[in-house]
Amino acid sequence: MPNNDELLLQLAAALVDEGMIAKVTDAPPAPFRRPGRCVWVQNPRHPDWTGHITLRDPEDPPGGVLWWFFSWNERISPAFDLYGAAHRITDRLTPRPTSLALADAVRLIEGRLVSRDGLPTGCAWGIQFTC
Repeated sequence: MPNNDELLLQLAAALVDEGMIAKVTDAPPAPFRRPGRCVWVQNPRHPDWTGHITLRDPEDPPGGVLWWFFSWNERISPAFDLYGAAHRITDRLTPRPTSLALADAVRLIEGRLVSRDGLPTGCAWGIQFTC
């Protein structure tokens, strides 16, 4: 089994293969990060979308198996699944349109939205079905 630094380098390489920017660095202090090394990753298409990925034992079943974790303490995958981890990290660091953005897009493209009374503030539009 490779040591942790080798695994971090392998994950960084897998993330680069996925089109991300990644480097192994010292983990900054935070509630869920322990002192040590991590992979800093950034989505080059959305530079504000970054993360620190750590490798650690989840401290609950399945014990003894190292896992990749986001800096906000979300499990990613077991350490041996490098490309599965890289894919999930890339997916998680790619913004998705919100329902509000989708509603605005529909309004702008199709112009078929009508005001609906009684909806909470910010939800005053509804799709007018024309069929």
